[in-house]
Amino acid sequence: ILLLSNGGLAFAKPLMTAPEAGVLIVSMLVLFAAALLVRGHRAGALAAAAVVSAALWLYVPDRWDVPVVGLFGINGGGTVSVEWASLVGALTLYSGVYCAEIVRSGLLAVHRGQWEASHALSLTRGQTLRRIVIPQSLRVIVPPYTSLVMNTLKNSSLAVAVGYPDIVSIGTTSLNQTGQAIECIAIIAAVYLSLNILTAAVMGNVNRLVQLQER
Repeated sequence: ILLLSNGGLAFAKPLMTAPEAGVLIVSMLVLFAAALLVRGHRAGALAAAAVVSAALWLYVPDRWDVPVVGLFGINGGGTVSVEWASLVGALTLYSGVYCAEIVRSGLLAVHRGQWEASHALSLTRGQTLRRIVIPQSLRVIVPPYTSLVMNTLKNSSLAVAVGYPDIVSIGTTSLNQTGQAIECIAIIAAVYLSLNILTAAVMGNVNRLVQLQER
Protein backbone atom coordinates (compact mmCIF):
# COMPACT_ATOMS: atom_id res chain seq x y z
CA ILE A 1 0.00 0.00 0.00
CA LEU A 2 1.40 3.37 -1.05
CA LEU A 3 0.14 6.80 -0.03
CA LEU A 4 1.51 9.94 -1.68
CA SER A 5 1.22 13.36 -0.08
CA ASN A 6 3.09 16.64 0.13
CA GLY A 7 4.98 15.13 3.07
CA GLY A 8 6.44 12.31 0.99
CA LEU A 9 5.67 8.75 0.00
CA ALA A 10 4.36 6.41 2.72
CA PHE A 11 4.59 2.65 2.29
CA ALA A 12 3.85 -0.49 4.29
CA LYS A 13 6.85 -1.92 6.12
CA PRO A 14 7.26 -5.34 7.74
CA LEU A 15 7.35 -5.66 11.50
CA MET A 16 10.32 -7.89 12.25
CA THR A 17 12.04 -8.76 15.48
CA ALA A 18 15.81 -8.59 15.81
CA PRO A 19 16.28 -12.39 15.45
CA GLU A 20 14.13 -12.44 12.31
CA ALA A 21 16.10 -9.58 10.79
CA GLY A 22 19.35 -11.35 11.70
CA VAL A 23 18.24 -14.58 10.04
CA LEU A 24 17.24 -12.64 6.93
CA ILE A 25 20.62 -10.93 6.67
CA VAL A 26 22.57 -14.13 7.35
CA SER A 27 20.50 -16.00 4.76
CA MET A 28 21.28 -13.40 2.10
CA LEU A 29 25.00 -13.55 2.96
CA VAL A 30 24.95 -17.36 2.79
CA LEU A 31 23.23 -17.21 -0.59
CA PHE A 32 25.88 -14.81 -1.90
CA ALA A 33 28.74 -16.94 -0.55
CA ALA A 34 27.18 -20.12 -1.94
CA ALA A 35 26.83 -18.50 -5.35
CA LEU A 36 30.56 -17.77 -5.34
CA LEU A 37 31.59 -21.20 -4.06
CA VAL A 38 29.38 -23.33 -6.29
CA ARG A 39 29.80 -21.19 -9.37
CA GLY A 40 29.58 -23.43 -12.39
CA HIS A 41 27.95 -26.30 -10.46
CA ARG A 42 24.24 -26.15 -11.20
CA ALA A 43 23.24 -28.83 -8.66
CA GLY A 44 25.14 -27.16 -5.83
CA ALA A 45 23.70 -23.76 -6.69
CA LEU A 46 20.15 -25.14 -6.69
CA ALA A 47 20.71 -26.86 -3.34
CA ALA A 48 22.08 -23.69 -1.75
CA ALA A 49 19.21 -21.65 -3.16
CA ALA A 50 16.70 -24.19 -1.80
CA VAL A 51 18.18 -24.04 1.72
CA VAL A 52 18.21 -20.25 1.81
CA SER A 53 14.71 -20.05 0.32
CA ALA A 54 13.43 -22.35 3.05
CA ALA A 55 15.01 -20.16 5.73
CA LEU A 56 13.52 -17.05 4.18
CA TRP A 57 10.11 -18.69 3.92
CA LEU A 58 10.12 -19.53 7.63
CA TYR A 59 10.91 -15.95 8.54
CA VAL A 60 8.66 -14.09 6.10
CA PRO A 61 7.05 -11.37 8.21
CA ASP A 62 3.32 -11.84 8.68
CA ARG A 63 2.84 -8.48 10.40
CA TRP A 64 2.93 -5.23 8.47
CA ASP A 65 2.75 -1.62 9.56
CA VAL A 66 0.31 -0.16 7.03
CA PRO A 67 0.07 3.64 6.64
CA VAL A 68 -3.36 5.18 7.19
CA VAL A 69 -4.68 8.67 6.60
CA GLY A 70 -5.23 10.49 9.89
CA LEU A 71 -6.55 13.89 10.85
CA PHE A 72 -3.14 15.53 10.73
CA GLY A 73 -1.38 13.52 8.04
CA ILE A 74 -0.38 9.93 7.41
CA ASN A 75 0.21 7.68 10.39
CA GLY A 76 2.24 4.46 10.44
CA GLY A 77 4.36 2.74 7.82
CA GLY A 78 7.64 3.91 6.41
CA THR A 79 8.10 7.29 4.78
CA VAL A 80 10.35 8.61 2.05
CA SER A 81 10.59 12.40 2.12
CA VAL A 82 10.16 14.45 -1.03
CA GLU A 83 13.57 16.05 -0.55
CA TRP A 84 15.36 12.72 -0.25
CA ALA A 85 13.55 11.31 -3.29
CA SER A 86 14.43 14.42 -5.30
CA LEU A 87 18.09 14.17 -4.32
CA VAL A 88 18.37 10.45 -5.11
CA GLY A 89 16.45 10.80 -8.37
CA ALA A 90 18.54 13.73 -9.59
CA LEU A 91 21.88 12.12 -8.71
CA THR A 92 20.78 8.81 -10.22
CA LEU A 93 19.75 10.34 -13.54
CA TYR A 94 22.79 12.61 -13.74
CA SER A 95 25.38 10.01 -12.75
CA GLY A 96 23.62 7.17 -14.57
CA VAL A 97 24.24 8.82 -17.94
CA TYR A 98 27.97 9.03 -17.30
CA CYS A 99 28.05 5.50 -15.87
CA ALA A 100 26.32 4.12 -18.97
CA GLU A 101 28.81 5.88 -21.23
CA ILE A 102 31.75 4.54 -19.20
CA VAL A 103 30.45 0.97 -19.45
CA ARG A 104 29.67 1.36 -23.16
CA SER A 105 33.14 2.67 -23.96
CA GLY A 106 34.70 -0.11 -21.88
CA LEU A 107 32.83 -2.82 -23.78
CA LEU A 108 33.67 -1.25 -27.13
CA ALA A 109 37.34 -1.11 -26.13
CA VAL A 110 37.52 -4.91 -26.39
CA HIS A 111 38.63 -5.83 -29.89
CA ARG A 112 36.05 -7.41 -32.16
CA GLY A 113 38.39 -10.33 -32.68
CA GLN A 114 37.72 -11.44 -29.10
CA TRP A 115 34.05 -11.98 -29.98
CA GLU A 116 34.94 -13.83 -33.16
CA ALA A 117 37.42 -16.07 -31.36
CA SER A 118 34.86 -16.95 -28.68
CA HIS A 119 32.29 -17.81 -31.33
CA ALA A 120 34.86 -20.04 -32.99
CA LEU A 121 35.20 -21.86 -29.65
CA SER A 122 31.39 -22.35 -29.56
CA LEU A 123 30.92 -20.12 -26.54
CA THR A 124 27.50 -18.59 -26.03
CA ARG A 125 26.99 -14.85 -25.89
CA GLY A 126 26.61 -14.98 -22.11
CA GLN A 127 29.80 -17.01 -21.69
CA THR A 128 31.64 -14.62 -23.98
CA LEU A 129 30.58 -11.62 -21.93
CA ARG A 130 31.23 -13.27 -18.56
CA ARG A 131 34.55 -14.96 -19.29
CA ILE A 132 36.20 -12.85 -22.00
CA VAL A 133 34.71 -9.42 -22.66
CA ILE A 134 33.79 -8.14 -19.19
CA PRO A 135 37.12 -9.11 -17.50
CA GLN A 136 38.99 -7.17 -20.19
CA SER A 137 36.60 -4.21 -20.24
CA LEU A 138 36.89 -3.76 -16.46
CA ARG A 139 40.47 -2.60 -16.95
CA VAL A 140 39.07 0.34 -18.91
CA ILE A 141 35.91 0.88 -16.85
CA VAL A 142 37.26 0.98 -13.28
CA PRO A 143 39.50 4.13 -13.45
CA PRO A 144 36.86 6.53 -14.86
CA TYR A 145 34.18 4.90 -12.71
CA THR A 146 36.27 5.73 -9.64
CA SER A 147 36.25 9.39 -10.62
CA LEU A 148 32.49 9.20 -11.18
CA VAL A 149 31.87 7.78 -7.70
CA MET A 150 34.01 10.47 -6.09
CA ASN A 151 32.23 13.22 -8.05
CA THR A 152 28.85 11.79 -7.03
CA LEU A 153 29.87 11.92 -3.37
CA LYS A 154 30.81 15.56 -3.74
CA ASN A 155 27.69 16.38 -5.76
CA SER A 156 25.55 15.09 -2.89
CA SER A 157 26.30 18.38 -1.15
CA LEU A 158 23.70 19.93 -3.49
CA ALA A 159 21.07 18.37 -1.20
CA VAL A 160 20.93 21.70 0.59
CA ALA A 161 19.38 23.18 -2.59
CA VAL A 162 16.27 20.98 -2.23
CA GLY A 163 16.03 21.35 1.53
CA TYR A 164 17.43 17.96 2.52
CA PRO A 165 19.38 18.18 5.81
CA ASP A 166 22.73 16.71 4.79
CA ILE A 167 26.06 17.46 6.42
CA VAL A 168 26.45 20.74 4.50
CA SER A 169 23.05 21.94 5.70
CA ILE A 170 23.82 20.91 9.28
CA GLY A 171 27.24 22.56 9.08
CA THR A 172 25.71 25.77 7.75
CA THR A 173 23.16 25.82 10.57
CA SER A 174 25.90 25.24 13.15
CA LEU A 175 27.96 28.01 11.58
CA ASN A 176 25.09 30.49 11.80
CA GLN A 177 24.37 29.62 15.42
CA THR A 178 27.93 29.47 16.75
CA GLY A 179 29.86 31.72 14.41
CA GLN A 180 32.73 29.20 14.30
CA ALA A 181 33.17 29.33 10.53
CA ILE A 182 36.64 27.78 10.32
CA GLU A 183 35.76 24.81 12.53
CA CYS A 184 32.47 24.06 10.74
CA ILE A 185 34.00 24.27 7.27
CA ALA A 186 36.96 22.16 8.41
CA ILE A 187 34.63 19.42 9.67
CA ILE A 188 32.67 19.38 6.41
CA ALA A 189 35.89 19.26 4.39
CA ALA A 190 37.27 16.47 6.60
CA VAL A 191 34.14 14.35 6.10
CA TYR A 192 34.23 14.64 2.32
CA LEU A 193 38.00 14.13 2.28
CA SER A 194 37.65 10.94 4.35
CA LEU A 195 34.91 9.60 2.06
CA ASN A 196 36.98 10.29 -1.04
CA ILE A 197 40.13 8.73 0.45
CA LEU A 198 38.15 5.62 1.40
CA THR A 199 36.61 5.43 -2.07
CA ALA A 200 39.99 5.86 -3.74
CA ALA A 201 41.52 3.13 -1.56
CA VAL A 202 38.73 0.62 -2.24
CA MET A 203 38.58 1.30 -5.96
CA GLY A 204 42.37 1.22 -6.14
CA ASN A 205 42.32 -2.34 -4.81
CA VAL A 206 39.59 -3.24 -7.28
CA ASN A 207 41.63 -1.74 -10.10
CA ARG A 208 44.66 -3.82 -9.13
CA LEU A 209 42.55 -6.98 -9.11
CA VAL A 210 41.20 -6.45 -12.62
CA GLN A 211 44.50 -5.41 -14.19
CA LEU A 212 46.46 -7.84 -16.32
CA GLN A 213 48.91 -9.75 -14.14
CA GLU A 214 52.42 -9.60 -15.58
CA ARG A 215 55.54 -11.40 -14.51
